[in-house]
Amino acid sequence: MIQLLTALLFAAMGLAALLRPALVADLFSLGSLRSDMRSEIRAVYGGYGLVIAGLLYAASQSATLEVGIVITVACSLLAMAAGRLISLMIDGQLDRFPAIFLAIEVVFGALLIVSIM
Repeated sequence: MIQLLTALLFAAMGLAALLRPALVADLFSLGSLRSDMRSEIRAVYGGYGLVIAGLLYAASQSATLEVGIVITVACSLLAMAAGRLISLMIDGQLDRFPAIFLAIEVVFGALLIVSIM
């Protein structure tokens, strides 16, 4: 169940980034976006999010694929959280949305690992 919920969150992120990259930029106070920045948001948040959603859906349907995919996605989420923690240590602050995403990444990374134990 947690795999499908995580897949839905990644799908929502991916679709939002592909269709409205400015929404993602607004979360991080980036201001107006040039085409290269829109492309980057669509690639990193959009394409990646949709692929991860698809992989998690595949994992929920196949015991053969499940463990490998779930561990990979969990590690990806925890790596993003680690990057945010390093940023906090270097910068001495973490703004609202990065802090929210840090919590989501830690919780869902941990839940995914628990789901395959």
